[in-house]
Amino acid sequence: MSDNQLVEWIDKCLTCQEKDGNIFENGRNEMKHLGLIQLQFLKIAKELSEKQKESGNYKKQHRMFEGLDISIENPKGSIRSGVDKDGKEWSCELYHHYGYIKGTKGNDKDHIDVFINVGAKKNLPVFVVNQVDVKSKKFDEHKVMLGFNTAEEAEKAYLANYEKGWKGLDSIVQLSMDDFKDWVFKGTKKNPCEIIVK
Repeated sequence: MSDNQLVEWIDKCLTCQEKDGNIFENGRNEMKHLGLIQLQFLKIAKELSEKQKESGNYKKQHRMFEGLDISIENPKGSIRSGVDKDGKEWSCELYHHYGYIKGTKGNDKDHIDVFINVGAKKNLPVFVVNQVDVKSKKFDEHKVMLGFNTAEEAEKAYLANYEKGWKGLDSIVQLSMDDFKDWVFKGTKKNPCEIIVK
């Protein structure tokens, strides 16, 4: 698909979204811009080596989401792949943007990972997935779901981005954006996320 064809496709999608009252927070021009960037990143993602994936040493899309500074490692439509702890290769197509929140540190000592629902409305709750190791069932890390209306919607989206039958989801916690920011930048990440009580 050429850049011009992509622009035409984005315009059609935006027209449908506007009719439904569901338009991305920064509007039509931002969506068109993100679509063109996504095309560029899809091309880049196909050419990445395993070393680049592991080190994170490659050009990424950066954007703000309600005050959160996010780096997009894998845009929607790209193939996320890697090697598990047992040396088995895996890959899956992504149905949402995937990246990490800058300025955070998760249980795995890396930034905290996030899935973003492109086209989402503002002022939605944040859902935190407590992910476990499939074999030991012990807590592994958090995955954040941004731009989803309900826990059921967030769970469905999370599972859609993994191989069929994935058993890593233990629980999902719903937080307001303010409570999420308190947790993600200040709280401990060594244990599953729980509902914040003030």
